[in-house]
Amino acid sequence: MPRIHINVSENLLRILDLLVESKLYKNRTELITEALLNYQPVKRLWEKEQARLIEQVTKAIEQTTEKLEMDVLAETVKKLKEASK
Repeated sequence: MPRIHINVSENLLRILDLLVESKLYKNRTELITEALLNYQPVKRLWEKEQARLIEQVTKAIEQTTEKLEMDVLAETVKKLKEASK
């Protein structure tokens, strides 16, 4: 996982550490990640990214379904031709 280094005030660091020590969070990373995900601008971006990924998966499923339908149709036509001989 990529790493970042951020500078924070001593007071903010004490608050972060108190929250971690209270067992609300496993570590500072979890605390900061959750805070970012609950921050509205980040939340909107995250939701847009999820929607984009869902759309990609849906399109891939539709393409696969269409290909399978075409394969089934081709196989049916082949069987009909063989049966009519």
